[in-house]
Parts: sequence; C-alpha cells; structure tokens
Amino acid sequence: MAEYVAANLHVNLARAEECNDLQLALREAFLSTNQRYFIMQEETEAFDGAGATAVLAVLQREFLTVAWAGDSEAVLFRSDGSFVACCPPHKPNQVRERTRIEDNGGQVVERNGVWRINGQLAVARAFGDYKVKKNTGKKE
Repeated sequence: MAEYVAANLHVNLARAEECNDLQLALREAFLSTNQRYFIMQEETEAFDGAGATAVLAVLQREFLTVAWAGDSEAVLFRSDGSFVACCPPHKPNQVRERTRIEDNGGQVVERNGVWRINGQLAVARAFGDYKVKKNTGKKE
C-alpha cells in the first residue's frame, strides 16, 4: 500500500490541479488515490489489508500547503532553529475524528490505553485498510 501511495499520490494531484483550487485538488488527490487502490484490489481480488499514511507538501512561491492522512507528521524547521508542527496526527479519540467514524458506522474503543477504530486501527485516517472501511460503509 505504501508503495502504491508513493507512486500515485503525486500523479493524482497533477490530474486534480486543473481545478485551480489547491486545497480541493489535494483532497481529490488523496481520495482518488485511495479509491483507485480499492478498485485495483477489487479487480485483482488481492485484499492485502494494508494501510498507509502520508504527508504531501506543496510550495508555491512563498506559500506552503500541507495535506496529510493518518499519523504521519511533518515539521518545518526555520533557519533560526525554531520549528512549526505542520500537521497533527489523525487519532480516533479526537472529537472530530470520533464523530466522523461513528457517523459512518464505526466504533471507537480504548484498549490498553490505545484508542482504536473497530478495535483494530489506532489511526483515524489512512489509505487502504479496505476491510475496516468496508465494515463502516465508507472508503475514505
């Protein structure tokens, strides 16, 4: 799964950039990468059960836009030694994530101090993880 995302996410972003709205293009690239992977798995019946997280950063002149899915993190280090955390990890116990998961038919439970989706995943957003997404009725 990680190899598929690495090989295709930027390609899908290039396809989506025609909309002239970078935030919308990034969202479309992430969603279409995930959907195309599911289509490929369904066609080949090769459900590997794997998932992947990603961070994608786009620098346009002096503007940096960062998109991410999962618990991957990105940090921008400045020349003065300071830093800025660019993306907080998507965790199931966050109110927004928990609400989204439960609205899609999933459950968020705590096991041994770790919050998990349907008792399995410890990350609220990711590419892949077909069986978990299939059980919640949503593949995003």
